[in-house]
Amino acid sequence: MNIEIKDVAKDDWREFRRIRLTALQESPFAFGGTYLEESKLEVADWKERVSRYVDDPDTVFLLCSVKSEIVGMAGCYRDKEKTDCSHIYSVWLKPDVRGQGIAERMVAIVERWSRENGFSVIEGHVTEVNSVARAFYKKQGYKETVTDSALKWDPGVKQILIRKTI
Repeated sequence: MNIEIKDVAKDDWREFRRIRLTALQESPFAFGGTYLEESKLEVADWKERVSRYVDDPDTVFLLCSVKSEIVGMAGCYRDKEKTDCSHIYSVWLKPDVRGQGIAERMVAIVERWSRENGFSVIEGHVTEVNSVARAFYKKQGYKETVTDSALKWDPGVKQILIRKTI
């Protein structure tokens, strides 16, 4: 299988939009945003979002392709309040390529970026109803700590803070 995991580039806004909207439809409880909200964004909004990822040295955002088709994404950024901490987010793969070690590779790249940038801890959020993500992160060594917030678009769904020392 020909797998490529790369940093998003400004020209990748179309691919990013496509994979993000696909992810929001397939796994709505994995994200803070919704398909309904984000499908209404203008081209300029998508370009601006990708440009932020590219231009911000405190952020890494990855796109993953298999046989030249974008099938996944993952991001990480510097936590502005916790100087030793980075925050992993938007880790997602199309269902037909799950279980092949690709998500593990994306997370390993994010964790390496975090270590190389001086972080000793990486945190993220999973929703309490996302049992697949919870099991995945547990297998990667993340610990569930506290239920610290709810999804903004569904206050009945709680988010769990996950944490790993790297």
